[in-house]
Amino acid sequence: MSEYIINKLKFLNSYLLLGILILIAEFLTMIIVSACSLYFQKRITIDYLTTGLVTGFFVALTTLYILIKIFKYLASIEGRIYSNELNTQKEKYRTLYEKLRSCSIR
Repeated sequence: MSEYIINKLKFLNSYLLLGILILIAEFLTMIIVSACSLYFQKRITIDYLTTGLVTGFFVALTTLYILIKIFKYLASIEGRIYSNELNTQKEKYRTLYEKLRSCSIR
């Protein structure tokens, strides 16, 4: 199940993914802040909700933005590594081909 979700998320625009994750973080923040407000004040107050929502938004936005940048950077490094490996293999086969071509069977 989680593999299916991860494969679907790979093809989303990174900013759309950022938005979806921020909405999830905000929803979870509202649940936690409401529970804390009920526990401490025996009612849900607007100041708890406002503080929680604003704080949750900026923390989620910053954290997710940094994670997306890190993942993009890691993907570019991985791409460069594969590209270098491919070029190395091409050179090996090119050299082998040239050596075989220069050999003549008589």
